[in-house]
Amino acid sequence: MREQSTVIWAKAMQQMKLSGSIVAVDPWIPYFDTNVNTKSVYSTMNEAAANGTIYRLFLHNIRTAGVAHLIDTRIGKSIDVLPNIPDHSISCDSRDSCCKKSATFNLA
Repeated sequence: MREQSTVIWAKAMQQMKLSGSIVAVDPWIPYFDTNVNTKSVYSTMNEAAANGTIYRLFLHNIRTAGVAHLIDTRIGKSIDVLPNIPDHSISCDSRDSCCKKSATFNLA
């Protein structure tokens, strides 16, 4: 679930009474290779990404969780979007893309 970690971060910000926002960057496009992932669930997930269903579900879930006001959603790839955000405005960068995770923390 793409929104799960975003909601967890936002809830933590609320509980700790931290100011700021979360920039959620995602291209919201299909990414499963259905030639490799042949089960029908992967085609269904690709279709839901292609027609905007997954993005709309993300928006619904962050609203329902009460954290939408803390999240700045940007559609695109991190490599294209993040360079447009001033360096000094990011204190934590956590990326999760198709089960390949990395996290970089710069708390200076």
